[in-house]
Amino acid sequence: MNRYQRKLDEKRELVRKGVGEFNSIASDVNYGGPVIVEYMYDVYCESKVLALIGSKALNWKEAIEEEVEITYKEFKENWLSWANEHFRL
Repeated sequence: MNRYQRKLDEKRELVRKGVGEFNSIASDVNYGGPVIVEYMYDVYCESKVLALIGSKALNWKEAIEEEVEITYKEFKENWLSWANEHFRL
């Protein structure tokens, strides 16, 4: 964690500044990805995260809709609300 913490904190800081919208965070697989996974575990629980990982859906959007049972747009909106609550100081 020490090795990656600075970069993870940079992603969180983007949210604090109001420029860390979902696509910009999620597009950085190495450092944004863990922030998105943190959100999914916190909001949707481990079983949903594992279902997403094991999904047979053809793409990420379909997997969200099938396994989490919300639209991809709702998933992104929920992430922004969660991020604002967790990363705003």
